[in-house]
Amino acid sequence: DVATGKQLGETVRHGSQITGIAFNSEGTRLASGAVGRTVRLTDAATGRDVVPPIKLHATPNILRFSRDDRSLTIPTQSNNEVNFWDTRTGALRTLQLSNEKPVTALDFDRDDERIAISDATDGRIRIWSTATGQLLVEPLTPAGNRFTSTFSPDGRYVLSYGLTNNTVAIWPVPALVTTAPVPGWIERLATAVAGGTISATGEFLPAPITPAAFAAVKAELADLP
Repeated sequence: DVATGKQLGETVRHGSQITGIAFNSEGTRLASGAVGRTVRLTDAATGRDVVPPIKLHATPNILRFSRDDRSLTIPTQSNNEVNFWDTRTGALRTLQLSNEKPVTALDFDRDDERIAISDATDGRIRIWSTATGQLLVEPLTPAGNRFTSTFSPDGRYVLSYGLTNNTVAIWPVPALVTTAPVPGWIERLATAVAGGTISATGEFLPAPITPAAFAAVKAELADLP
């Protein structure tokens, strides 16, 4: 209690060093992670677990609630994956975001549809879809080391500050357009014409196309209405 200095509820304990904590927006839930690769979600008033503790494959280094408090985001230190934990059921959904470097900061947009993640080494910022795990824009490469990424309240911009050049950078972020899935034949045709595909990190990956592959796309196009 900040007024009296008295402890509220039970002490939340882990069997190893704690690496991160976070409150939900209402201050009713406390998430805590530890070196033992365990994350606990507890009632802030009583200190009791709300859902069973979750075991991860690596040590969590950042904990962040989504803006609607329904999901807890848990990046890990060693394999650079990002885990989304349903705070109501305890179900875990892992998106392999191929972030290349350990995560140093992350933030959700106002609708929890996009997540901005900063690399721990070079400060590059990537913006991903929380639904599909797809990279939405080319990685943002700031000048100087930047180790934070924050969406503006309206979700139109991402902001970061520099540790070495004392500046704040602001990038416009394209709106997330929800449309029908792209037909498979369009992707196959684009791959055949370009001679490769785009990876989740935005890199071009050559993929030699054989005459048989062209023939298959041509036959598929002939069957379209």
